Amino acid sequence: MLSVGYDFIETMKIKLRDGRVFLPDFGTDSTNYIINEKAALSIGMDDPVGQPLTVWDEKGVIISRVEDFHMQSLYSSIEPVIIRLAPASTGIVFIRIAVGQTEQALTALETVYKKFNPEYPFTFHFLDDEYAQTYRSETVIGTLANLSAMLTILIACLGLFGLAFFTAEQRSKEIGIRKVLGASIIKNCDAVIRRIYSAGRRRVCRFRTHCVLCDVRLADWFHLPHGNKHRHSRGRRHRICSDRWVDGKLPGDSSGNSESGQVVTV
Repeated sequence: MLSVGYDFIETMKIKLRDGRVFLPDFGTDSTNYIINEKAALSIGMDDPVGQPLTVWDEKGVIISRVEDFHMQSLYSSIEPVIIRLAPASTGIVFIRIAVGQTEQALTALETVYKKFNPEYPFTFHFLDDEYAQTYRSETVIGTLANLSAMLTILIACLGLFGLAFFTAEQRSKEIGIRKVLGASIIKNCDAVIRRIYSAGRRRVCRFRTHCVLCDVRLADWFHLPHGNKHRHSRGRRHRICSDRWVDGKLPGDSSGNSESGQVVTV
C-alpha cells in the first residue's frame, strides 16, 4: 500500500495504462485506488478500471492501472502496489525541479519548510545521488573491468613487440643479406611478419579457440540463473541469460528524459 497526494503520478512520471490520476475535482478519490499491472495480475482482473476493491475494510473503486515500476532497487522484484490518496499519511515530499532552477527551488523550499516546521532542520536528498549510491558497486566493477581490459591489451602489445624483436634477432643474418641485396626496411619487416604469421597461425587459431571457450564459460558462470553458476548475479531480478541471443535492450527504463529535471525528496 502506497499513500500519496495529488500529482504523485505526474511527478514521478509513472505511465498510465488505463483510467485517470487523482484529481481534486473528484471528492470520492479519497476512497478510490490506483493499482499497478502486477497487482491487477495478482487480483485476477484483466480490466480492473471501474471494479470495486476493498482494502483494510475500506471499500473503493479502482480508477486507474499504471505500468509496473520499481519501489526499491533493481535487486528486488516488482511487487503488487495499491496506491491510495491519503496526503495526511505521507512523510516524504517528492519534488521535481526544472532544469537550471535547482538553487532557487531549494531556497524557496527551505523558506516554506521553516515556516511550517521551524524546529527541525531542512534536509533533502536527490534521487540521482541515491541511485548512484545504490549501484556504486556496479560502477566500480565496470571501472575495474575497463582497467583490466586496457592492461590486457598493453601486455598483449608488449608480447607482440617481444616476439617481433626475438624473431628479428634470430634472423639477423637473413635480414643482413636482404639489405645487401637491396631490400628496404619495409620489405624486411614484411618478410619477418609473414614468417611469424605462417609459423604461428595454427597456434594462434588454437589460442583463439581456447579464449572463446573460456569467455563462453565465464559468461555462463556469471549469468546463468541455475545451479551454482549464478554467483555474480545472485540476488538480481533482471539478468541476461547466455543460453539465447539478446538484442541488447535492458528492462524497462523508468529514468525519464534527462531534460525533465531532478527529483528531490524532503
